[in-house]
Amino acid sequence: LHSLGNVNIAMLKYDKALTFFEKSLQYAVQTGDKNNIVANSINIGDIYLSKTDYKNALQHYSSSLNISQEINNLKQIAIVRNIYSLFKRKQQVYFT
Repeated sequence: LHSLGNVNIAMLKYDKALTFFEKSLQYAVQTGDKNNIVANSINIGDIYLSKTDYKNALQHYSSSLNISQEINNLKQIAIVRNIYSLFKRKQQVYFT
């Protein structure tokens, strides 16, 4: 499911990609696969960001950061912190 989401992103079919990532996220939650919860949450956040839905993007990025810290996934922590940094610098643009 996750790979199908990536394929649809490459084809700029964001709504379809979002559906696949959400299904993949549900499966990851059901199975307790925290690394895939993080990966899917970041991808979902990216889609919301591309759709200028900043509130939902931040919600998914925040969730992925919390879980990344919980499992000590340093790579994902760095990725999400970089995204937060971009949001913080552009906050007035995004939320005005």
